[in-house]
Order: sequence, then structure tokens, then C-alpha cells
Amino acid sequence: MTKRKSAISETVPPVVIDIREEDKPGTADLRANLEEISSFEGVKGYILRDSTSAVINFEDTLKTAEYAMLSSQAFEASEILQELFSLGDTVKLLVECVDINMHCIVVGKDMVSLFLEKDVDLAEILAKLVAGDVATV
Repeated sequence: MTKRKSAISETVPPVVIDIREEDKPGTADLRANLEEISSFEGVKGYILRDSTSAVINFEDTLKTAEYAMLSSQAFEASEILQELFSLGDTVKLLVECVDINMHCIVVGKDMVSLFLEKDVDLAEILAKLVAGDVATV
């Protein structure tokens, strides 16, 4: 007597791991601090990005793409310069334009770009940014 092989078909549901910005440790605090900072006088907006996503908040939505390109190019240029001159990791960048200043700050694995009017007190902004247990700035 020959044994018949039986096909066992077991349905296993796929496992989906969804990591949202709010679920990452430290990102929620950083994002909340940036939301508060965006309401300060003279703050044009900010970009918070990591390797997979970005949060963009500007009062003038017409310039969002321009600000995003400026931020991205500044971080890329800093990476090229640090490799060429063996400078080590970039922590902060300052780009002074005619109308605004862009301050780029690396916080852990997140990159923050703050767009401010020329006369804004950066010390107050940075104090608020690091107040939420973001000690790597």
C-alpha cells in the first residue's frame, strides 16, 4: 500500500511592522518642540527628516519645495565636505541668505532644518529645541 502525500495548506497572515514617526523614541518630543517653535515670531518653518520620511511645516506653502531643496542640498554638500577634508560628522550648519537664515541640526538620526528671519534669537530657539530631552544638539 502506497502512502499518499497530503498537501497541507496553512494560511499564515503576513506580519506587518508599521513604525510611524510618533512611535520612534525621541521623535515625538522633537516634533512637539518644533511645532511650538514654529509659532515663534520670525520662524518661517521647519523640516524634520530621517532616512525614510520627512515632516514639513511652513507658513508660506508656496516656497516649501524651494526650502526642501535648499535643506537637502546643504546636508549633501556638508557630507561631501566632511569626506574631502576628514571633518567628522556634521552636527550643525548655518546658511545665511538675503531674507532668511537656515539652521540645520542633526539630532540623533533625525535632521532638522529651521528657517528663520534674520533677526530671530537663535539661542532661544535652540534652548526650546533641546528642552524636550534632545541632548545631542
